[in-house]
Order: sequence, then C-alpha cells, then structure tokens
Amino acid sequence: MRQYLNLNNLILFTTGLALMLWGFWTVYRTRQYLFGGSIFLIGFGNILFGATNGFTDQTPWGRFFFKTALFSYLFGFLTFVYTMRRTIGLF
Repeated sequence: MRQYLNLNNLILFTTGLALMLWGFWTVYRTRQYLFGGSIFLIGFGNILFGATNGFTDQTPWGRFFFKTALFSYLFGFLTFVYTMRRTIGLF
C-alpha cells in the first residue's frame, strides 16, 4: 500500500486525531463513557478514511481498513445519536 500524502489526507488525519483526543478527554475528565466513546470511534474511522485516500485503495489492507472504518463510523454515529437522545432530548 503505497500512498502519497496530500492535503486531503493530512486534514482527515488531523481531524480524526482531534476527535480521538476529544473523546478520550471526555471519558477521562467528565466520565461520559458513551459520548466520549462515540466521538473516539468517529475519529478512528476518520483516520482510516484519510489513510486509504478516501477509501479508494483497493489493496487487501485498503479493503480491511474500509470495513473497519465503516464499522467504526456506524457504531460511533449510532452511539452518538443514542446519547444525544438520552441526555438532551434531541431527535
């Protein structure tokens, strides 16, 4: 898997890293495990999204990262919606 770095990859990676740090900080400081975990998973999926250049890498590792990131996005988003509904009554 040979990838060339471009601005899109760097932006997605740094956004994912920021989301993972925010999720970790939320779990550590405020003990909101579901919300922090969902933000962490969305950030992890974002890092994999940037690593595969927007899921266009068709190598075996690229397809594995796609499946892992898709699960991470789906589970993180569903958990995020659940916490928003339970805590502040959204949706």
